[in-house]
Amino acid sequence: MPHKDLLVRKAYQEAYRQKHFEKRKLASNIWREKNKESVATNMRIRAYKRLYGITIADYDRMFDEQNGLCAVCGSDKALGRGRRFHVDHDHITGKVRGLLCHLCNTAIGRIERYGDKWLTYLGLVKEP
Repeated sequence: MPHKDLLVRKAYQEAYRQKHFEKRKLASNIWREKNKESVATNMRIRAYKRLYGITIADYDRMFDEQNGLCAVCGSDKALGRGRRFHVDHDHITGKVRGLLCHLCNTAIGRIERYGDKWLTYLGLVKEP
């Protein structure tokens, strides 16, 4: 340890980080490139916990309970960017409802946001 005094040590560490920023950034990028799968898994773990309060094990359990199918349409194709089913949740309570394919996930989002307009358009309700 270069310094016993905490404030001096913190100042030393900050100066070191600033001085070696580019070198550390390059090393970090090289490590990430070599460990893409690990980085992706760790990002997924953090995102599920932060956004939905679930673990990968929770996701896998839901996937198994749904027999690997979308909870709405029953498709076995997740589609979308990540090629995984989306975690559907109530945006007000945060409660997780199930796993959806990309098409059902976006449809539910639109229905939640514009439901009254859809019902009016389809003639299911009269305009106010």
